[in-house]
Amino acid sequence: MSVTHSFASINETLLLSITTLQAIQAYRNGCCEPDERPGVLRALAELSMFEFPAYKRHLKNYREILWTRARDERKPVLFLFRQLDPAITLSQLLCDVVDVWVNELKPGRPLAWFFAEVLQEASSLEGAPVQFSKIKHYNSLRSILSTYPDGLRDLWVVCDWLLKGDDYRFAKESTASGEKWIQDVCGVVEGEDRDLLEHLQPPGGIEELALLPAPEATRHAISLLQILYELQLLSEPSEDAEVPNIHNRLGTRFRELLRDTLAPGKKDLLIHQALRIQEHAITGGKPLLWLHRDLSCVFSTLFVMAVLSELSLARLFTGDLLDADFPRLTKTASRLSEAPMQSASVPPGALQEVLEKIPPGDPGDLLVLCDWALDGSDSEEVKRFALNGARIEDGAGPVGER
Repeated sequence: MSVTHSFASINETLLLSITTLQAIQAYRNGCCEPDERPGVLRALAELSMFEFPAYKRHLKNYREILWTRARDERKPVLFLFRQLDPAITLSQLLCDVVDVWVNELKPGRPLAWFFAEVLQEASSLEGAPVQFSKIKHYNSLRSILSTYPDGLRDLWVVCDWLLKGDDYRFAKESTASGEKWIQDVCGVVEGEDRDLLEHLQPPGGIEELALLPAPEATRHAISLLQILYELQLLSEPSEDAEVPNIHNRLGTRFRELLRDTLAPGKKDLLIHQALRIQEHAITGGKPLLWLHRDLSCVFSTLFVMAVLSELSLARLFTGDLLDADFPRLTKTASRLSEAPMQSASVPPGALQEVLEKIPPGDPGDLLVLCDWALDGSDSEEVKRFALNGARIEDGAGPVGER
């Protein structure tokens, strides 16, 4: 069954944006209707995201595209939102243009001039060849654009998430053809430097739901290690650069993954799972399935290689590797690639589908490691699978023992 995606015009989205700003001011003045309060609180929560530097950079880019390419040059633009809300993002853009932060919409402050300027900016955007769409995480970029009603030639597509897998390949092919330009949070998808980003994409940079054999995961991890070492990715990115170079983009992405990996409990979990991988798969030669939801499976594989090589994690994370480190990492990578182990990136709600891909064998020998806490439907699916004799562990330990 084909799915038709909805696309909102600039005029429709502007109306929602201005209504949102008016509702926020009414809420601050105590004039908000009870049934409007949840929507206003949600809008304020989403607007608070733009306090973070990464989102500020996105806004600067969106503003340039919307005001220059679409309004002034009258070239078509399609904004696709998976993480943010189109109307709320446009509300923040309007605030930025008139140089007012949304928190300045305070009780009792006369802001007639603010809304007059916002309306003036909004009117300048009316009729621009721009459309917006809020999409689900499972909607592919190919399917979305196949239903776009206005044609694709000379279209600039802006995605508010990091493209990966089929979406990334489709975007690169489309941009290379010159028919349209597609960009995500790291810029236009073109050139060989963007291929390096495939190694840094959560939750894996690998096809979701595909079982990745140990040799392939290890090869990707070694490639990532070489990138980190050669480019010294932890150098501070330039905030002043109009277009950050590939070193800065990769460095920023790597730091985000590093922050997630070293979050409370996550580092300890990965160290524990590295030791379980060594005990069960590398030394014991028994099958192991490593499932990832919170982190990149390639990044996690590199982390395990470092732990089992007794390599300083601090030096790994700073790219300060010594010549003596590489023989140890190569030896560990060789042992890991020979282990009867597979990895998979598992989005929410897809655990059962992944478990069904496991080839038949002696379930009593199989160990399944999950890098997230199993609960709800995931827990039930795993328990049913465990009834066949497989051993399943998450951050809280063996599933069957609790």
